Amino acid sequence: MKKTSILSILWLAGLLTFIATPSFAQEAEEAVADEAAVVVEDTVDDAADVAADEVAAIEEPTSEEAVAYEAAERTPFEEEITSDPELVNKLNQGMDEVLNALDLPEDERAELESQFKNPEERALVMAAFSSIVAGAGLIYLICAAICALIYIIALWFVFKKAGEKGWKAIIPIYNEYITYKIAGIKNWFWWSLLIAFVIWFIAGFFPAYQGIFTSVAICICGIIAIVKNFKLARNFNWGVFTSILFVLFNWICVLILWFGKSQYKGDKAE
Repeated sequence: MKKTSILSILWLAGLLTFIATPSFAQEAEEAVADEAAVVVEDTVDDAADVAADEVAAIEEPTSEEAVAYEAAERTPFEEEITSDPELVNKLNQGMDEVLNALDLPEDERAELESQFKNPEERALVMAAFSSIVAGAGLIYLICAAICALIYIIALWFVFKKAGEKGWKAIIPIYNEYITYKIAGIKNWFWWSLLIAFVIWFIAGFFPAYQGIFTSVAICICGIIAIVKNFKLARNFNWGVFTSILFVLFNWICVLILWFGKSQYKGDKAE
């Protein structure tokens, strides 16, 4: 075969190869893409099946598993309450009393009740609420006791300034009598007691008006107490304005009277 014929055949083969190569490459790429898509789809399906099984296992635990999990999450405080059916019942009754006292509309109460999964959880909320109230009450009692002690100590020295024995400030009711005595209106103390007793006695016959009678007694005794505090300050040589402050801020002014240099100018208590 001639050299020219061989070159012509090679040239023709190269031309055909050049023309066919893009088409072949495209077909190969499409085949690879299709195969990859199939693999990805199978992988996604397998992963979805596994995830669905895991979600089902999480969302649908057996009752025994749910109880065990809930018990494991409880604190000793919660465990002690939920393990006592009688205590749970009492706490739920307490919750009913609290909700009744709040007098909530039916829809709001129903929405609140829907937040509790079971009576045990409702009891735990009531127990926590009771603990907070008890703690606040204890703090209040401690603060009130401290304030009362400071007031009694201050009153002790005020009595001594007025020529009375300091120990008289310790005895309840009697210390009020001495205060009225130092103010120069000791008879008003007996009037305030008499008025309070009479109104209380009458209110016993008219229970429906007990609130009104109580308000009247508080107003009358309050007016007498205002006069007492005003005259007490005046007897320690306080001015009119400062005596009014003594009425408005009695607790603080008693401390000022204790630490201050004011001397008793009224008649010496008998």
